[in-house]
Amino acid sequence: MSDKQCLFTSISVLIVTVVLCFAVTVEAGFVSDDFVLVNRIAGDGYYSSWGGEAGSAFFRPVTTLSYLSDFLIWGNNAAGFHLTNIFWHLVSGMAVFLLFSLLLKQLQVHRHCLYAILSSILFLSLASHSESVAWVSGRTDIIATALCLASLYFFYRQLGKKSILFSALALLLFPIGLLAKESVIITPLLWGLLLAYHSVSHKENLRRNLSLVGFSALIAVVYFLFRAMTEGSLVSGIRYGGFLDLSSLDLAENLVRYMLRVMMPPFPLSLRGIVTENPIVVPLFLLALILPVSILLFRRAAPKQKNLLFLMAACFFVSLLPVLGMKASLFDTQSERFLYLPGVFATGFFTVAMISLFKERKLSLIVIVGTIFLQGIFLQRSNKNWVQAGKLCFGIAESVAEYDADCIYILAIPDSYHGAYVFRNGLNEAVTMLTAEESNYIVICRISSYGDSLFSGNEDRINLDETERTVITCVDGRIHSF
Repeated sequence: MSDKQCLFTSISVLIVTVVLCFAVTVEAGFVSDDFVLVNRIAGDGYYSSWGGEAGSAFFRPVTTLSYLSDFLIWGNNAAGFHLTNIFWHLVSGMAVFLLFSLLLKQLQVHRHCLYAILSSILFLSLASHSESVAWVSGRTDIIATALCLASLYFFYRQLGKKSILFSALALLLFPIGLLAKESVIITPLLWGLLLAYHSVSHKENLRRNLSLVGFSALIAVVYFLFRAMTEGSLVSGIRYGGFLDLSSLDLAENLVRYMLRVMMPPFPLSLRGIVTENPIVVPLFLLALILPVSILLFRRAAPKQKNLLFLMAACFFVSLLPVLGMKASLFDTQSERFLYLPGVFATGFFTVAMISLFKERKLSLIVIVGTIFLQGIFLQRSNKNWVQAGKLCFGIAESVAEYDADCIYILAIPDSYHGAYVFRNGLNEAVTMLTAEESNYIVICRISSYGDSLFSGNEDRINLDETERTVITCVDGRIHSF
């Protein structure tokens, strides 16, 4: 198969894959932060969505521009927003294919095109990508990853070719990716890893390529200084959600969580008590998974295969650096969006590992296809949770909007539905979207009625006799007055 035939085949196959995987999410509706995001764009316009007081926590004009475009085309129709998420997921999948096709071809893998396509299909169907694609607000990670991967692809294409065009594209896509999400700041490190991998098998003058990496690092430094000077909350944000308040034990725990969850579904809730009482169980389980595979790979993988495995592993860990301060849930799908970029390299590592372990190509293909099938099953389960979460949000907002009162206190709103966010926030904006009138409903107590949220709490209490008010409860989407 020629390179052109391979490319056209991959486009067709990946389009079919992404439609099969995520068509159901088109009817998922808005949930939680989505209402805040759309309401802000509708009421305050583009700038206030990523700058000024309303948007000071984030500086993501590229992603916000995509939301604005959706709003101008679709209005408050959530289906259009979900279609855009699916489109960008497809773009990321194509970028995965292009990068892996190049790497596997240089590795001289027999039928490299087929393996590159399967790797891309596996990436598109990873169950841990449900939050990023099915949740409108999860688009940030998809766009940033697509731009980061495109930058990596053009950087690797220009190695040894001295292509000014590819170099320019790589340097251009990197800062655009930064304006989609700040986590892309690790791109120069990924460039450096690609350059180190390339230099192992290609003896050539590295000065020009090192200069290119250095220039990308300079862009990252300038970006960071700009954010620090123009946004007072940047350092406090890093302290709140990142590394400054975390011990080495916390970082190690988060790393274990990410390594497990990138290609594994959430643990059954029945194991929650065991894991809570015996924290060592989770890292021991991870060790039992990776140790035998590591030993087999060390024995069976050819030297060039080992180099590519090291590259994928190193890129995986580097891509975790911006999110290592946040926890991925072990028992539901919350915070899986942080695994979107790391999922690229986990997919690549898995594919190369299967090629290395099974000298009989049919066996490696069977294992990869089987893994894709299993991921698809878990993905559909997660997607259905997002659809149900959207229905809950609409039902709750519609019911609350019927109450004509100056002040409503609402008890027991579900935080999530099996990990798919319901109303962590955004209730007022959801009611405003339905009624076209500003609302002021106060959620005093959030309870995850389904018992699977790690972030739910019920510490806040109110005195019902304090002042005149309307108090209602909302459990599982059903509204009750009292």
